[in-house]
Amino acid sequence: MLFRSGNDDFKLWHKGTFSIALRPDGTNSEGTWTFDVTVTDKAGRETKLGTITTLVDTMLPELDENALLVNKATYSYEDANDHTWYKSTSIPFSGKYLETGSGIDHIEYTITQADSSATITGKLGTVVVKDADGKVTGETFSANLGEFTSKMNGTEALYNTVTFVAVDKAGNKSAAKELKIYLDTESPELTCANAATETTNGNKDIIATGTYDDDSSGVKSVTLEVTYTEGDEKKTFNFGTDRKSVV
Repeated sequence: MLFRSGNDDFKLWHKGTFSIALRPDGTNSEGTWTFDVTVTDKAGRETKLGTITTLVDTMLPELDENALLVNKATYSYEDANDHTWYKSTSIPFSGKYLETGSGIDHIEYTITQADSSATITGKLGTVVVKDADGKVTGETFSANLGEFTSKMNGTEALYNTVTFVAVDKAGNKSAAKELKIYLDTESPELTCANAATETTNGNKDIIATGTYDDDSSGVKSVTLEVTYTEGDEKKTFNFGTDRKSVV
């Protein structure tokens, strides 16, 4: 405020602050709060400062486990002997978080490679999903994450880890979700004991023998392709790793 007396100016400053503390009481304080603020001086004059709106959100974002996909398939891990193998150093991830409060601000991810203790970190955005009535049903994310490595410790396969944490706009963090990613980037080794060309008189069996080896994910199947030169007839025979056959 400015006061004038004769040729002299006098400035009188009067400043004040106010605060409103919200103390959440369970879920009773969740939601939007609106405050209409009016300042009244001792002379009775009023100034309306307008409306202040704030949102109380103490609920943590929650991962929808059924919507979590790795390489476009449901993530599966039971133990070190029962899990999914991947063959690419870059893999697509997607998922959905349930958030009914302030909304997801971002998703943090941390990658730890199989052959290193160093970590790779980053943030992902989300897309809000609504039902037919316009109600928010969750927020989804999708990203290609890479730099995964393949590493063996003797006969034991080491795994990469990917950890996701969703952070909402109120600062609440979801429980961390860790995924174990086993990577196999090497092809199986196969040797055949047969000669390059085998002949038969039509009565003699041709027996194909050989060995195969894979020290990472293991051999899933062995395929023997046989081509008949007479009539150009072609057939393909598939054999499991524990089967023998005569063609």
